Amino acid sequence: MIIKRLKTGVPFFIIFLFLFLFIFPSPSVLAQTTTSKEIVPAEFDMTDFPQWGKDLRRGEIVAFGSLPIMYFWVNLLYTNVPMSFATSGSSQDRRFRTIGTAAVAAVAIALVDHGIVRYKRNRLQRELRELPEGTPIIIRTPLYEEEADTLIPEQDADP
Repeated sequence: MIIKRLKTGVPFFIIFLFLFLFIFPSPSVLAQTTTSKEIVPAEFDMTDFPQWGKDLRRGEIVAFGSLPIMYFWVNLLYTNVPMSFATSGSSQDRRFRTIGTAAVAAVAIALVDHGIVRYKRNRLQRELRELPEGTPIIIRTPLYEEEADTLIPEQDADP
């Protein structure tokens, strides 16, 4: 028989494949090619992405970031609130219900965040459209990080 079983029940063939495909690869697979020109990675620039792609990425980050927090609060709610929905069903059903509720809450937080960001963006665009013709738009950004503190004048304590 080609496939022999070890005492643990794992087929010998799987261990053979794992060792020779992942642990002992040939040197030609691991060899890196060198070129005479040094490759310098370009700085990541988000200006080429459409706005909906940036919004979708922000929503994804907010949803996945808030998922553990929502899981904690939903799990705390299910364990401490004596309601019929919190105590009914098996532990696996309760676990799926907890994860599902936490996921829905995380997506709801991402949608609320998207609404707030979109409202602010639309308000800013509306204010820019309502400016009188010929009004200069001045955006001050520091050239160096050290100058960032000098751009905002400090308020005096005395009026």
